Amino acid sequence: MSEWVPDLTVIEGARYKALAKSIGEAIKLGELKVDERLPTHRALAEALEVTVGTVSRGYAEAEDRGFVYAVVGRGTFVRGNDEPGMLQIPEQNDAIIDFSLNLPVKLDKADDLSSVMRDISKRPGDMNKLLCYQPDVGLAEHREVLAGWFSKPLWRVTADKLIVTHGAQHGILVSLMALTRPGDVILSEGLTYPGLTAITHQLKVETQGLVLDKEGIVPSALEAACQRYQPKLLYCTPTLQNPTTAIMSLERRQDIIRICQQYNVLILEDDVNGPLAEISPLPLAAMAPEQVIYIGSLSKSLAAGLRIGALVIPDNVRDRIADSVRASCWMVSPVVAEIACEWIRSGRAEAQVVCQKQDIKLRQDIARRKLSSFDAVITPFGFHVWLLLPEPWRASQFVKEAEHRGVLLKGAGTFAVGRFDAPHGVRIAISCARDIEQLDQGLDVLVEMLKAGPEPTLSVF
Repeated sequence: MSEWVPDLTVIEGARYKALAKSIGEAIKLGELKVDERLPTHRALAEALEVTVGTVSRGYAEAEDRGFVYAVVGRGTFVRGNDEPGMLQIPEQNDAIIDFSLNLPVKLDKADDLSSVMRDISKRPGDMNKLLCYQPDVGLAEHREVLAGWFSKPLWRVTADKLIVTHGAQHGILVSLMALTRPGDVILSEGLTYPGLTAITHQLKVETQGLVLDKEGIVPSALEAACQRYQPKLLYCTPTLQNPTTAIMSLERRQDIIRICQQYNVLILEDDVNGPLAEISPLPLAAMAPEQVIYIGSLSKSLAAGLRIGALVIPDNVRDRIADSVRASCWMVSPVVAEIACEWIRSGRAEAQVVCQKQDIKLRQDIARRKLSSFDAVITPFGFHVWLLLPEPWRASQFVKEAEHRGVLLKGAGTFAVGRFDAPHGVRIAISCARDIEQLDQGLDVLVEMLKAGPEPTLSVF
């Protein structure tokens, strides 16, 4: 437990708001670490000479701002930076082994990008067109190329159903902007992509987390939540779920769709990892096109810096989502969209995916061998490993000790929705390691920790 005590005398206003602000500032300065447990309400109240109620209100305010998360019976823990859960790219440090970010393997793409841009530069007429305002849903030729990229066997995406976005995060944002209002409830996996939390926090939409098993969302939990909350949307990642790596079976997908149809709940299907999966059932959008908004992106399969993705949407919400794109950015950059589409047209994008899968397979083989004695879930071609920790390890302890030894991880609490009771697990992003040698070194550190167990601590009564 942290011994952190802030100085509230330097902040004007109500004490509880000063406490919440102090927590946010301490996180930014590195005084409080992700998943670190804050002092108990009573202990901090005594240290600050305020009432327990003031600390309780301060912690609640900090939770509303996305700084912390509370776990019933265990305490209040640090969630992350002042934009909770958002991707923070650290500066390169050769002494640090980074398993914290779910990024594509760092392959050399410079030659591909140079070739694509040279090809585009040979078409001055097209270049001038790309510098003009374009439709909010994207140019027809770009939507045609992206529709082909996101199509799968037995599911053909058509350009008229597709809207170009600035990546998956933008796709989630414009969907929620269009389809929810402050105070509405949406459902998601109890452990989910932290970027969703960042968006719902900004839009003041409430998210309720659902119980998971090895295939993802448990249908009975979904049905109970639909009855209780009358949600507007269900956000889920059926293929290579983040952080658990789960892949829903065909039967599970059918159950999820049936329940959402029964309770008139739209599904927001995040398939950013879909192109990496070796084998997976059809997307939910292919099975129920009028019930599902499909989110695709090139960030995991090609290049995150392009910021190009797409939504495949039902006809009845197309105009509302197009309006949200226009309100958020007017249009996705046609220049960048052309770079992405030319990359696809040339065949270089598919070649990059093949190289990505080859490298990930090597990394997974190493992880599978080193973690064979532990409860590690390694799904073919996933960027990360989901590790449930043996007793008496706790996720926050493990993350903190690993960082002390030079290895960065994300604990389960980072992915927990609201008050969802996160298990003691960690996500190991094996794709983020600089190379195979660094991956090997980092996993050796974690295995040593798992075998040794945590350092004993003195109990204070």
